[in-house]
Amino acid sequence: MVCKPGVIKIPLADFKHEHISFTYPDSMVSFQLYDEPKLATYRKDCNGHVFLLDEMNDLIKNYGVPSNEKCNAEERFKYEKYIEVQVWDDEIINEYKTRPNR
Repeated sequence: MVCKPGVIKIPLADFKHEHISFTYPDSMVSFQLYDEPKLATYRKDCNGHVFLLDEMNDLIKNYGVPSNEKCNAEERFKYEKYIEVQVWDDEIINEYKTRPNR
């Protein structure tokens, strides 16, 4: 059986604030940058931390929006491809999965 990934786009406004958190960049990279001495060159104060939605405007104001273009253009942004969201309740995802015309 071949598993085909799908895409479900859910507006942030549809999530309960207590059901989502964020890492900058993605969680695996963020915590490696925080912990690994050999990656200290790329480390930022935001690495190794989890943020709530109401903290995101300040985070982006301080560090910008990560992107492939940015990480390919300058070495210091090498690991900053995106911001990861963690969803802590699957109710909203299940709701969107069953909606027609998603």
